[in-house]
Amino acid sequence: AFGVCAEHRFGVFEMGINHPGEMSVLADILRPQVAVITNVGSAHVGLLGSREGIAREKREIFRHFDGGQTAFVHESSDFLSVLTEGLRGKLVLFGPKSTRGFEGSQDLGLDGSVIHWEGLRIRFPLFGQHNLNNALAAISVSAELGISKEKIVRGLEGVRPLFGRSQVRRGAVTVLEDYYNANPDSLRQLLEFLGELPWPGRKVAVLGSMKELGGQSEEAHRQVGRLAGQAGLQALF
Repeated sequence: AFGVCAEHRFGVFEMGINHPGEMSVLADILRPQVAVITNVGSAHVGLLGSREGIAREKREIFRHFDGGQTAFVHESSDFLSVLTEGLRGKLVLFGPKSTRGFEGSQDLGLDGSVIHWEGLRIRFPLFGQHNLNNALAAISVSAELGISKEKIVRGLEGVRPLFGRSQVRRGAVTVLEDYYNANPDSLRQLLEFLGELPWPGRKVAVLGSMKELGGQSEEAHRQVGRLAGQAGLQALF
């Protein structure tokens, strides 16, 4: 069903959830040897109750670990203790302080960043700190699995944005498309990036609604409005 064949050594699967109980089902189907939790945000918080509820739901990805598997979690996750409670298996932290061999990065604005790792210079094309964190997760997992440095560099340099996420359309007007499953965290990251981005022209934000936030919806939209007001934009729609 996944197009995985006998000759494949690795399969990478996104465990997407937005309702209680879904992660347990997916984890039971897949039984991963390696599982990564990139972050605990507030998308679907209306369906999952709270950010701690989201963390508890996400940690179900480790439910079928019996000691021989590896969990990867971001070093500065504010729910680290919740995510790793009762974990059977190896825990590996990733991030600027924890990813082995990471020697810093240079921000190239819309062009992404240069990652210095193990004495190598990696030209990573996706913009923003959030994408850099994802790159560090990929480096940590790949290195743990014994993938060669050359393949890691080639993989990171060949990354292309997914639909509706971190897409840059250049022209007389340059458009950042970052709207798929918009939530308070993704919008905050984008507005912070936009505020700090050196740009000769005007900066204009066109923001739509954030769904699935339940009782937190009104306050979340107010917070995003405040952030947008402080982001140094010339216009906001």
